[in-house]
Amino acid sequence: MARKDYEDDGRTIADMSGVERRPLFIPGELRRQNTHRTASKDEKPERDDSLHLTERERGAAIGGALTAALAIGLVFIVCGALLIWLLTTVWR
Repeated sequence: MARKDYEDDGRTIADMSGVERRPLFIPGELRRQNTHRTASKDEKPERDDSLHLTERERGAAIGGALTAALAIGLVFIVCGALLIWLLTTVWR
């Protein structure tokens, strides 16, 4: 049996009071940078180093990312070459 009329019981399901509208033409990062205090030349920006890696671990992570990108690129090249071969040889 469905309720026919709406009754407000006063509970908050999702508090949306802190949500701001995104600007249409200005990206969010630029807008946030302009509203915050700019750092002086002497101050270094704060950096979150929650992931502490040694030089060897950092090199391994970079190498793994480059290897993954190379593998994806090779798949695209092989598929493109196969498509060209199929279009020129098989489907004349």
